Amino acid sequence: LHPNDPEILIRRAYRYKNEGRWNEADAVVSQIDDKENPDVQFYYAERALSRMRFEEADSIYEKVLQSEKDLDSRLLAEENEQPLGVNDILIEIGELFLDYGHPDLAKKYLERIPESAPEYPRAVLLSAEALSRHGQYIEARAQAEKILDENPYDLDTWLFAAEMNHELKDFDKCTEAARSEERRVGKECSEPC
Repeated sequence: LHPNDPEILIRRAYRYKNEGRWNEADAVVSQIDDKENPDVQFYYAERALSRMRFEEADSIYEKVLQSEKDLDSRLLAEENEQPLGVNDILIEIGELFLDYGHPDLAKKYLERIPESAPEYPRAVLLSAEALSRHGQYIEARAQAEKILDENPYDLDTWLFAAEMNHELKDFDKCTEAARSEERRVGKECSEPC
C-alpha cells in the first residue's frame, strides 16, 4: 500500500544487498528522501564497510550514535520517557566490523557497553572473538570463561570456549567444554572435540 515508505524501501535494499546485488540496493536507497534516517545511514556505513572504507563507516556510525543519544535526551527532557539506549546498536556495529574484518573497531564499540547492561555478555563474547582474530587465544578464552562463570548455560560461549581451547591445543579443556554443552542439551557426543 505504501511502496515509497522508507522502511519498506530500506528492507528491499537490504534484501538486494544480501543477494549481492549492491547496485540495485543503492538505487533503492537513493529513492529515500530522508538521507539522515538512521536506517539509511546504517546502509551507507555497511556500504562503506563492503568497500573496506573502515574510517568512513566509523564516522557514519559515530554520527548515528550521537543522533540516537540526542533523541534519547530529548525524550527524557520533553516527555520524561525512559531512553532506550544505544547498547543494541553498539552490538550491531561491533558485529558488522567483525564480519567485515576489522576487529579493532569492533572492540571500540563493544567496550562502550556497561557491565550492568543486558547486552554485556554478548559484547564480551564478541570482544573475545576480536581478540581471537589477533591470535590472542588465551585472553579470548579468559573472556569466555568470565561469561560462563556468570551463565554456565550459554551455548555460544561454550562453543567459543571449545574453539579457543582447540586453538591452544588444550584438547582436554576443549573436550570438557564440548561435553559441558552436551550435558546441557542432553546429548551424547560420539567424537572428540
